[in-house]
Amino acid sequence: MTAKPECSDDPVADWAPATQLVHGGTLRSQFGETSEAIFLTQGYIYESAEQAEARFKNEEPGYQYSRFANPSLSMFEERLRLLEGAEACRATATGMAAVTAALMSYLSAGDHVVAARALFGSCRYVVEDLAPRFGVASTLIDGTDIEAWKAAAAQIENDPTLAIDDRLNALMPQIALARFAAEAESAKDEDDSWVASDELQQQIRERVSWAADEVTEEGELQTTMNTMAYLLSSVGLEDEAEALLAERMNETVAPYYFMSWMGSIKEDAGKAEEALAWYRRAYEASTGRYSRFRWGSMYLRHLLELAPDDTQKIEHHSKEVLGELLALEDAFAGGNHSRLQALERSYLDWNQSGDHSATIGALRDFVLSACDGFPSAGDDSQRDRCLSFLTEDGTTSAEPA
Repeated sequence: MTAKPECSDDPVADWAPATQLVHGGTLRSQFGETSEAIFLTQGYIYESAEQAEARFKNEEPGYQYSRFANPSLSMFEERLRLLEGAEACRATATGMAAVTAALMSYLSAGDHVVAARALFGSCRYVVEDLAPRFGVASTLIDGTDIEAWKAAAAQIENDPTLAIDDRLNALMPQIALARFAAEAESAKDEDDSWVASDELQQQIRERVSWAADEVTEEGELQTTMNTMAYLLSSVGLEDEAEALLAERMNETVAPYYFMSWMGSIKEDAGKAEEALAWYRRAYEASTGRYSRFRWGSMYLRHLLELAPDDTQKIEHHSKEVLGELLALEDAFAGGNHSRLQALERSYLDWNQSGDHSATIGALRDFVLSACDGFPSAGDDSQRDRCLSFLTEDGTTSAEPA
């Protein structure tokens, strides 16, 4: 059992690699060029000072300054993301900039890096010389020595100066090492299954029990709970992970994350009704301007997948979630729009046979009735996006009455 990512459906990801190389991430200008344009500008214009302020505060989508991003860079990043099958892509000027950004954006003072000595020279400099200047300790070992990796992980696990979650995380490489050793052996007899040893399971069980007793503050428990459940499931103790989540999730600052995880557990077990109940609970418990639609749209996509014949519930709950979204002035911008697009694709897939056209039509009309309330200035405005919702080709539908 692992934490499932949000449901996603990216049709461009299904294109052949050659097509992705040519057309992936294309952002055409108003001139309709065939190939991507090269944008040499360093700045961008705004309709008002208020819009410029919103852009620089990241309250409104759009380009601000080419040092941060520009259309040419966005196309390159999106194309590379598609080719790699990644969740996101960020381009840097050099390879070492990428290495430094990858490490320093993840590390903070008090962390401890364990790395093999045989690193590329500049990478070793970042780990051995640069990171310690910011309070990040490092240990270099013989990368070919399994016992050296185990010893380094054990040292971090037993360091009382570290946070409990950091100490728990040191168990993950120990699990990985045990799996690697087992896979090396199983390759000889073509048995690719892995079962954690009783000794390893007991070690994980004891450390999780220790952490569960030590952590009481809800913010710290939020992070530690995720690690504890993941560790238990990683060594085949899924039932104990589920019991831990059920017992302690309501003590965390954002229990809806774990309610969704419980939904994925029930879904994997083939218990669709229980899974939907947990996904629904996650939506109901979620808080925050953007979190509500994130969890609400996730629930609706699971509802379409796990209860496709319950059209009455699908329509009723869809209007509930969409109605809450439509009350926001940025319903068709930023992350809200991305999630709405994923939900829209799920609706259209659900109605491929045409059997649910009446429900799709009702939802389209429900959204169209709110379109006049959204900004219409510029190409691909929020109002245009609203008008194109649940149209098969994504074009603007008839103006709302």
